[in-house]
Amino acid sequence: MTTRYTVTRVGALVLFGLGCATLGGWWRGAPDPAVPHAAPGSMTRLSAEDRAELRRALSEDVRLAVTAALPPPGTLARAEPVPAGAPAEVMVAQASAPPSAAHETAQRVLEGAIARGVWQPDDAQALRATLPDLSQLEASQVLAELSRAVNTGQVQVPLHDRPLI
Repeated sequence: MTTRYTVTRVGALVLFGLGCATLGGWWRGAPDPAVPHAAPGSMTRLSAEDRAELRRALSEDVRLAVTAALPPPGTLARAEPVPAGAPAEVMVAQASAPPSAAHETAQRVLEGAIARGVWQPDDAQALRATLPDLSQLEASQVLAELSRAVNTGQVQVPLHDRPLI
C-alpha cells in the first residue's frame, strides 16, 4: 500500500465519521415518531393462518429472486481441472467426452425428483451412490442442477433434519 492510498482512506473515514456525528446530532433533537398504542401482546403474536400466509409470501418472494438471479439451466458447466502442462487435446477430450452411465443415472434421479416435486431420501441415497463414479465436471453439473431445482421451488425438501445428499 502506498502512503497516498492510506492517507486517502483515513481522510474518507474521518469525513464519514464527521458526517454521521452531524446527522446524529441533528436527529437527536427531533421528536420520536408517534407509535400507535395497542393492546399488550397483540402486535407480537400472529395467528397460525397469518404465520402461514407470511411464510408463503416470503417463500414466493425468495423463489422469484433466486429464479431471476440464476442463469438458465445448463449454463453453469465448469471445466474440470487439468494438470499443468497437459496437452490441449486432453482438455478438449475431457470437455467433449460423452456422459458416463453414472451421469445418466444421476440425471434420471434428478429428473424424477423434479417431476414429483419432492426430494426423497431414496433420491439422496441414489445420488450419493453415483457421485463417486462421476467426473468432477459431471458432479458439479448435477449438483448445480439440484441446487437450482431446490432454490427455485421445483423440488421441495420435506425433511430438513437430514442432509440433502
